[in-house]
Amino acid sequence: MQVEPVRWLRVLLMGLAAEVALMIIVIPFALLGGERLLDIAVGPVTLIVFALFGFVIARPLSGRHVLHGALMGAAGVLIYNALILSATSLPGAPPLDVARTFSPLYLLSHALKLVGGGIGGWLASRKRRPD
Repeated sequence: MQVEPVRWLRVLLMGLAAEVALMIIVIPFALLGGERLLDIAVGPVTLIVFALFGFVIARPLSGRHVLHGALMGAAGVLIYNALILSATSLPGAPPLDVARTFSPLYLLSHALKLVGGGIGGWLASRKRRPD
């Protein structure tokens, strides 16, 4: 049995797509309810979005589903941090708020990206099995 190679381009693109989808979904929470509602919503929404994208990335593969889902979650974490660091380095941008950017809630949401991607990969691995 041959081991499924890691599809790195797929992992990175789906990590980016999941991060963009997450931002699109949570921005209305911030606009409608402020920071408090955003803090309540970000955890569950992160888990759900990354589980869905983990399922999508892993579904067509023949193996290593959970690995691909978790790597996609890790790509989302890296992309988010790259966006934050690059945005704060722009001229005139406010300085990086380390306490907010790396708060326990946001660290938890990053962990949920990995877990959600892994769950999505696991669900994809349970697709049609030969009888």
